[in-house]
Amino acid sequence: MILKFLGSNGRGSISNAIRALNYAVEHGANVSSNSYGGTYKTETARVAFENAAAAGHAIFAAAGNSGKNLKSWPSYPCEFAENITGMLCVAASTSDPDRPASLADWSDAGSVTKIAAPGVWIYSTFLAGQYNYMSGTSASTATAAGVGALISSLGEAGGNLTEVLLKSKTAGIPNNFNLTDVGEIDALGAVEISR
Repeated sequence: MILKFLGSNGRGSISNAIRALNYAVEHGANVSSNSYGGTYKTETARVAFENAAAAGHAIFAAAGNSGKNLKSWPSYPCEFAENITGMLCVAASTSDPDRPASLADWSDAGSVTKIAAPGVWIYSTFLAGQYNYMSGTSASTATAAGVGALISSLGEAGGNLTEVLLKSKTAGIPNNFNLTDVGEIDALGAVEISR
């Protein structure tokens, strides 16, 4: 299901984001891609994400695109993943098949970020029914959530699903934050673990 709460200007309210998340969980969605973020932390949002995870819903949230360390510059809802089993904060990895993966220079990351997915020059839907190449952790988050949906179709849910993704990710990829445990998502590895 597609739930849109951002306007054409890319802005929206956290209250509408929570409404969308609650609607998704209430109507049986097993996975959500939360490709938005900001510095505004609310207790209401934290509780909504905790409740979604407790219901077996796997949550993927975008890390952000400012090249900042999330330890110093937390971004929400991504930062909630630190304490919510079943929620992953997704960074962007490079997408060049001819080079080893690394964290994109502009991707935010921190101790809360355990997984990355391709997020550089991703061809996707765009405004007014068009398609375009875009870069960002929003694209990475959608990719990770897509792999999550695949694993959900194999019977995994919530915290078990995100644990499969963490167990199957690649070894740490090079990054500007000296983080050793940010690996790139591995769909095939996740499928093999889930069988």
